[in-house]
Amino acid sequence: MAQLQQSRLLDEAKKKYDQLWEQLLGYEEKEAKELIDAFVQQADLQDFKKREAREFKDYLRTPYPYIAILVGIALPVSAFLFVLLLP
Repeated sequence: MAQLQQSRLLDEAKKKYDQLWEQLLGYEEKEAKELIDAFVQQADLQDFKKREAREFKDYLRTPYPYIAILVGIALPVSAFLFVLLLP
C-alpha cells in the first residue's frame, strides 16, 4: 500500500516537474535561469530550515540544556541566599 502511494506521489511530482519545464520554455533564457535560481534558493532554504529544526530536536534530547537551566536557576538563587545569610 505504501509502495503504491509513493509511486503515485512520485508520478505527480514528475508531472509537475514536466509542466514546470514546459512553462519555462516560453520565457527567455535569462528569465528562465533567474526563475530556476530562485527555485533552487527556495529549496535550499527549506532544506536548511528542516536541518536546523532536526538539529535542535537532537540537541534537546541531550542533557545539556536541562543542566544549563538548572545551573541558571540554582546559581543566582544560591548567590542571593548567600548574600542574605552573610551578616
